[in-house]
Amino acid sequence: MITLLVLIVDAIAMIFRRPLLHREDRRIILGFAGTLALVLFVLIDSYAGGFSRFAPLVLAALAIATRKPRTALVALVVIVAFDLHLLRSRNLLDYAVNPLVAVWAIVYWISIAFRRPRALAAMLLCSLPLLAEEPPVNARATNLYLGYAKSQPNWHGQATFRSISLEWAGFAPRLLTNHFANTRAGIGLTYSDVVQPRSWFGHTYGDPDDHVRAEWALFFVRHRWRRDARVSPLLDFGTGPMWSNRRIPAATYRLNFHSQLGLGATIGSRLHVLYRFSHISNGEFGPRNPGMNLHSMWVGMRIGGK
Repeated sequence: MITLLVLIVDAIAMIFRRPLLHREDRRIILGFAGTLALVLFVLIDSYAGGFSRFAPLVLAALAIATRKPRTALVALVVIVAFDLHLLRSRNLLDYAVNPLVAVWAIVYWISIAFRRPRALAAMLLCSLPLLAEEPPVNARATNLYLGYAKSQPNWHGQATFRSISLEWAGFAPRLLTNHFANTRAGIGLTYSDVVQPRSWFGHTYGDPDDHVRAEWALFFVRHRWRRDARVSPLLDFGTGPMWSNRRIPAATYRLNFHSQLGLGATIGSRLHVLYRFSHISNGEFGPRNPGMNLHSMWVGMRIGGK
């Protein structure tokens, strides 16, 4: 349903020559919807997969793999709507695709196939992160990261974060470049699958773990040394808001601020390896604010950029 609303708004905006989506984004979204409707609803009865806690992670990974920011943002809107329970359904597939979207996608692709037979085959490869020629080191970059983090154990217990992140880096505002030549700014959007104790008292009274979904933005500054070297050390730090469908930690608040300090290296021009120390706090907006310290490892790859 959410995808249908986005497509309707985009179609209306096209009438006024101000479309929300680029042509390639529209093809990717309709291609995904048509494939999902055919494979999951016709060939394989996999509707139950939308109830899985990994379903938002899979959707985020597929959207990021397209290397199209607007497609990724549409997926983010779907995931946020799912986390906020804007519809009665608790199945992610109901937010991502419905019969009207499927019919729209099928009609669209049939028309494309008749007009340009090669287009259909080409678009089947659109979700693959193509590894093209080596990009320039100083250019803006779109990076994809996978991360794993554990909180420092305390009497509240210990939490685990499994994350996927898309970041846009390499922005060079004069405020930075006038003083630090090799420092750039960026923004990242992250989805995390969090496992944490369900109770404020951790596992003291035998309470089980809880599974929480969190989305957060990171506004960061990154400095690199030896930018032209094969291995280039880097340091970054940043902060941003984090929203979760349940409280993190338990019995605190759903809105937090996630601040990070990272140290790592860029290997070649594509591979990134980072250790990050981060702190999660609700800034005293909630009834309790114990905070949470995390140690995490991130492995990323440059998947696009200018």
